[in-house]
Amino acid sequence: MRFVLRIVLPAVLAVVLFVVTTYAILIPATERSIMDRKREMIRELTTSAWNILASFEQEVQEGLLTRDEAQSEAIRQFRNLHYGPELKDYFWINDLEPRMVIHPYRHDLQGRNLADITDPTGKHVFVDFVELVRSNGEGFVEYRWQWMGDPARVVPKLSYVKLFEPWGWVIGTGIYLEDVRHDVQRVTRRLFATSTAILALIGVLIAVILQQGFRSERSRLAAEEALRRSEERYRSVVESAGESIIMALGGDRLFANASALQLLGYSADEFAEKQLSGVIRLTDAERAAGYAWHEAVLDGRPAPSRHESEVVGRDGRAIPVMLSYSPIRIGDRVGVVVVASDLTERKRAEEASDRDQARLRERMDDLSARQSHDEAALRALRTAVLLMQPAEGDPWTPHEFLVGLRAARDPQELARLNRQLPSLACALVETGVRPEAVNRFITANTDAVLETLLPFALAELGPAPVPFALMIMGSEGRREQTLCTDQDNALVYADPAPGAEAATAAYFLRLGERLCTWLNDAGYAFCAGNVMAKNPSYCQPLSAWKGRLAAWIHAVKAKDLLQAKIVFDFRCGGGSRALLDDLRGALQEELADNPRFFAQLALDVLRFQPPVGLFGAIAVQAVDGNRKAFDIKSAMTPIVDFARIYALRHGLTATNTLERLGALLGTGELSRERHMELVQVYTALMEIRLENQLSAIAEHRVPDNFVDPSRLTHLQRRILRESFAQIRNFQSRLGYDFTGLPGGLR
Repeated sequence: MRFVLRIVLPAVLAVVLFVVTTYAILIPATERSIMDRKREMIRELTTSAWNILASFEQEVQEGLLTRDEAQSEAIRQFRNLHYGPELKDYFWINDLEPRMVIHPYRHDLQGRNLADITDPTGKHVFVDFVELVRSNGEGFVEYRWQWMGDPARVVPKLSYVKLFEPWGWVIGTGIYLEDVRHDVQRVTRRLFATSTAILALIGVLIAVILQQGFRSERSRLAAEEALRRSEERYRSVVESAGESIIMALGGDRLFANASALQLLGYSADEFAEKQLSGVIRLTDAERAAGYAWHEAVLDGRPAPSRHESEVVGRDGRAIPVMLSYSPIRIGDRVGVVVVASDLTERKRAEEASDRDQARLRERMDDLSARQSHDEAALRALRTAVLLMQPAEGDPWTPHEFLVGLRAARDPQELARLNRQLPSLACALVETGVRPEAVNRFITANTDAVLETLLPFALAELGPAPVPFALMIMGSEGRREQTLCTDQDNALVYADPAPGAEAATAAYFLRLGERLCTWLNDAGYAFCAGNVMAKNPSYCQPLSAWKGRLAAWIHAVKAKDLLQAKIVFDFRCGGGSRALLDDLRGALQEELADNPRFFAQLALDVLRFQPPVGLFGAIAVQAVDGNRKAFDIKSAMTPIVDFARIYALRHGLTATNTLERLGALLGTGELSRERHMELVQVYTALMEIRLENQLSAIAEHRVPDNFVDPSRLTHLQRRILRESFAQIRNFQSRLGYDFTGLPGGLR
C-alpha cells in the first residue's frame, strides 16, 4: 500500500496540476500572446510604410521631386505593396476629409468621400480613423470589413492607423480577427492532443511501474548475476582476440589480452598495476588539445576514431601502433577499450620504399642530365616512381590527370580515362584537401571532358552555322560537383537569318545529342528532369532564351522556380562567352524590374525543414529497402539558395556558393560573423557528403547523397545538429528580408 501511495498519488497530483495549468493558465496566456504579437506586427508594418512617405517628403524638401510627383510615386508603390504568406495583406491611405487615396482591393472607393461609409454595426470607420489620428497621431481601431478581395464576406478586423502630417494622409493596415481565432484554435487543439497523449502515457507508465515494482527485488539479484557473467564473457572475448587489446574499466586495474602482453613484454599482474597514460605516449595533437584521446572518449569530447601513436614496452622501447578507442559500459561502470595494431613492419616497409624512391629519382635525374635517347626506359622509370606515390596505386597527379583527359584521341578513350576520377578524388580527401578544392577539381575534370568532347562533335557534324555557347548549370555551373552528379547543360546560339531557323535548330539538336550521349558514356548520367542540350526546350536561340527567363520570373510557378534555380547558376562551358554575357545582362534587367520574384524564391527556401526529429535526433527515411538515411544534398540546398538569392539581388556574377558568400561579405550584406557561420556549415556538410560518397565506392556501391547517421562519428553527428540549427537561423533572415515576417511561412 505504501508503494502505491508513494508512486500513484504523486502521479495523480501531477496529472491534475498539468490539466489545471494547461487550461487555466497556458491556453489563456497563449491567446493573449498571439494577439499581442499580431498587434505589434501591424504597428511595426504601418510604421515601416509611414517611413516610405517620409523618404518621399525628404526628397521634396531637398528639391529632388515636386509634392505631386512624390505623392504619385508613393501611390504607385503602395498599390503593389503586399505582405503575408500569400502576399494578399495590404495597406490603404485616406486623407483627413476623409477621402480614399489608395486601396488595392476597393477600387470603387478611389477618390470618394468616406464620411458616410459604415460597417454592418453602423460604425463610421474612416471618420473614426481621422478622429483617432487627430487626437493621438496613431492607434488601433476595431471594426468589420470585407475579407481581402471578397466583398461578399464581411468579418471583424483590427487595424492600426498613423497620420502622415506633412501630406494630411492617414496610412493603415490590419489583421482579420478570424485569423487570430484560427491560430488560437490550432494551438488549443495541439495542446489538447498533446495533453491527452501525455495523460495516456502517464497511465501506461504508472501501470508499468506498478508491475515492475513488485518484481524489482527479484530482478535485481538476477541482474547482478548476469552482470558478473557479462563481464566474464567480455574478458573472454578480449582474451581470444588476435589484435592487441587493452581494457580499462571504472577504477579497476588494467587488463590486456595475450597479444598485447606479448607486444609490450609485461606479465598480466605487472600490467594490471600500470596506468593508460604510462603505456600510451601523448601525440603532438593531444598535447595541443590538453587532454589524451582515451580521456576524451570517456567524457564525450572530440577525438579521432583512429590515430597513429606509440606505446611503451616494459624495456622502455617505443613501439609504433595504430590506436582505436571504443567506450564500453558494464553495469554502472564505464571504461574504454583500446585496440593497438603494430605498425613496426609497415614503418620498415615505408622507410625501404622511401629509400627506393630516392634511388629511382636519382637515377632519373642522372638520365635526364645525360640527355639519354632511350626515352622508353625513362618513361618506364618515371611511371615506377609515380606508382610509388601515396595514392593507392594511381599513377596520376591531378594536373597530369587533366592533361591526360585533354590528350584523349576519341570519346571512348576519354570515357575509359575518366573512370579513374573516384580514386584520385579519394586520395585528395584522405590527404586533407579542403572540400571546396575537391569540388573544384571534380568540376575542372568535367570541364576538361567537355572541352575535349566539343571539338570531336564539331569535327563530326561540321562547322556551326552561327556562333553558339555551351551553357553549363546546376552544381557544375557553381563548380560544386561531387561524385554523385548528372548532367545540367543547354545550348544557346545566335538568332539565325530568316528562313534558316529550322536547319539551324536541327544542327544544334544533333550537337546536343552527341555531347549528352558521350557525357553519359563518360559517367555523367542523363538528367532525370531532362535539363540537357539534347532536349529541344534547352537548345534555343538567344532571343528565345531571353523570353523564357522572363516568363519564369513573371509566372513564379513551382516548376518555374525549380528550373530557374538550376539555370540561374549558368556559366560558359565552351563556345561564345559573349552570348552568355548578353543573356546574363537580360536576366539582371528582368530581376531588377520584378522584386516580387525574390519573395517567391525566399518562400520556396522557407518551406524546407531540416531533417531533425524528436528530441533533436536526425530524422531518416528508408532508402533502397534496408538503409535508414537522410538526404544531405537537400539539407545543403537552403545555403546554396540563400547565397543565390542575395547574389542575384545585388547583381553579382559569381556562381560558386562560397564565392557568392565572400562577395556578399564585401557588399556589407553579410557580417563577418554571419559569413563565417555560413562558410563553416557549408564546408562541414560538404566534407561529410564527399566522405559518404567515397565510402560507398570503397564498398562497391553507387555513390549517392544519402547519409546513414549511425555510421558517423559522435563529433560528426553533433556538427550535423548544429548545422541544421544554423540553417534555421538563415531561413529566419530570409523571412525578415523578403516576406516581412520572421520565419516567412512558419
